[in-house]
Amino acid sequence: MNNELTPQNIVAAAIISQFMILTILVAASQIMGRLSVLWEPFYRNSVSNRAKSYSALLIVLTLVTLGALFFSDVFYDLWAPLLSDTHFPTIKWQTSIKIFVILDILCVSVLVFSSGGPRNSPFSSLFALMPVIAIFLRENTTWISIYTVILVLTFTASFTATTSNTVFPNYRDPAAFWFVTVATIIVATFIGKITTA
Repeated sequence: MNNELTPQNIVAAAIISQFMILTILVAASQIMGRLSVLWEPFYRNSVSNRAKSYSALLIVLTLVTLGALFFSDVFYDLWAPLLSDTHFPTIKWQTSIKIFVILDILCVSVLVFSSGGPRNSPFSSLFALMPVIAIFLRENTTWISIYTVILVLTFTASFTATTSNTVFPNYRDPAAFWFVTVATIIVATFIGKITTA
């Protein structure tokens, strides 16, 4: 058995990772929709309407990210023999991985922002998963750093836009929450990268 890591292995791992992430996102959206009657008193906006709008976002995310991975040059080679003389355009597998990670970061950011911000959203935990996925998929240090910067910026934007003393009257130091979260993302990314180098 050959244990050498190939681009096809990496794209296949990305497809499996995306399936798991989408399962989490869809399940959480469905749970939010079902529990909207219970959550309604705590939120002024309709949770069930937001849960419905998540469906469109998740469908687009699924089509674009999985489409990019399926039509990557190395993965296309696996199923192209079934097509005889028909050819489809492909993209470089490295580009498909970048599309997958960046769109997942942006999707998680939108979901976190629209479901109450980092301290209230059930999607917040996924912020920490994104750099781990990039490391697992053997992205280089430059791109892992870019993903981490995008994560920190989107987390900060969502945190800033959804934090106020009227929403969190008992929470005295939102800066400490922000710092711990951002520092955790950066340290986890750093540890993950140096342990796989």
